[in-house]
Amino acid sequence: MTRANGDRFRDMILSRGNAGDYAKMYREFRGQDPSIEPMLKRRGISAR
Repeated sequence: MTRANGDRFRDMILSRGNAGDYAKMYREFRGQDPSIEPMLKRRGISAR
């Protein structure tokens, strides 16, 4: 976590509020589609 990442997140996601498609905003910010696999793996409940 850096100040630059926080600023980028604020500019690309938070400042837009409910004005856009969240999936599109996420892809623009992260460069990939959202996935719950990392969370499931961390919790030990992943099917893989």
